[in-house]
Amino acid sequence: MEKSFCMNSRKISILFCRPAGMAGADDQDTLYQAETVSTALEELGYETRELEADMNLVEFRRTLGTHRGSLIFNLFDPSAGEGRFISLFPHILEQEGIPYTGCSADALYLTSHKIISKRMMLRQGIPTPFWYEAGGLAAGTFFPGRYIVKSVWEHGSAGLTSDSVVEVSREEELDELLAASGRGFFAERFLSGREINIALLSDGKDSWEVLPPSEIIYSGKDEHNPFLDYRAKWDESCESYQNSLRSFDFGSDDDPMLQQLTAIARECAGLFSLNGYARVDFRMDETGQPHVLEVNANPCISPGAGFPEAAAKAGVSYQEMIERIVASSGGTR
Repeated sequence: MEKSFCMNSRKISILFCRPAGMAGADDQDTLYQAETVSTALEELGYETRELEADMNLVEFRRTLGTHRGSLIFNLFDPSAGEGRFISLFPHILEQEGIPYTGCSADALYLTSHKIISKRMMLRQGIPTPFWYEAGGLAAGTFFPGRYIVKSVWEHGSAGLTSDSVVEVSREEELDELLAASGRGFFAERFLSGREINIALLSDGKDSWEVLPPSEIIYSGKDEHNPFLDYRAKWDESCESYQNSLRSFDFGSDDDPMLQQLTAIARECAGLFSLNGYARVDFRMDETGQPHVLEVNANPCISPGAGFPEAAAKAGVSYQEMIERIVASSGGTR
């Protein structure tokens, strides 16, 4: 982890992307997240201001100049379809020498580009599902069976539907699917085993506290096709949303598995130089072996989301979680 720094000012600016009027639930959650983080900071005695991410970069840099002397609490989450810009504003902050919370611009870029992150994990010996790219580029040995077609950049289940999981018997079928999907998609072998998340929070001593693990439990018809598409993740009226529940209950027989997942999560944190807070998402294969689906360098911290819930299970209040994220902020990077 990066070294923490001493912040003399009690001023913090909240960097976020204001959603458009017709934005989806995931984009609207960004606004809720900014509001709740701001409230927590003010209750902790900080003076907060809004700093909206403006794609007019000349105007953004001008506005940014009025926020010098403040720490930037980075909650920038691009709108749907713009995931590749995840590291844009952190890069600007670094160029301007302005400190901010969370992971560095490089870490955000590397982990958000799913293929780059999978290649890095593969080289490191970290297990990740076999994948297939347009043009026949593949990693590992092709297996006939189920694959999930997903975006290289988008996160929060954006773009995923019940039709995203497909059954294929030949590599050529994957080529056809990716050609039909357009640029920016790849196919990943679908693992139908247990889905477990490991959340990491700075402990204030340049190392990580591993928060209690959580598992997504699927029931009903979703038990046979267990994954969170967009509606299952965000639409509370959807049956799949109601059939996908978060659980923190594990038995003692799960201890060896959880120790293995914790070790892999820590290895991912080192590989991508993560800082402040992060989450590593796992899926088990048919033999019970874990695979990293994704390293999330800016997990949602809205109340009720998985990360704050894991913190609460560890006895860490929402305010304390925010304070620890602030305390772990790197200086100019």
